Amino acid sequence: MLLPVGSNELHGEHLPTGVDDFLAVEVCREAAVVPMAVTPSVRCGSAEHHMPFGGTVTLSLPTLHSLPRDVRRSILCSADLIVARIRY
Repeated sequence: MLLPVGSNELHGEHLPTGVDDFLAVEVCREAAVVPMAVTPSVRCGSAEHHMPFGGTVTLSLPTLHSLPRDVRRSILCSADLIVARIRY
């Protein structure tokens, strides 16, 4: 399972604010060389350096580091239900 993470930050007028998220999702989809689920994306990362610009949403490093573990834990808790629904 792949978890796309992309910062929500301003890159200038030539790109949309969510470009990092859009790219992270596409990279995960393309990187799945075997059939693999791609989770919904996390639309913020660690972008403290972009805070002076508008539209930035950032997480602290401890929060960002714990996020994939929490997503993994929640998926594993319901993995049997997910597999059962896929089979039937």
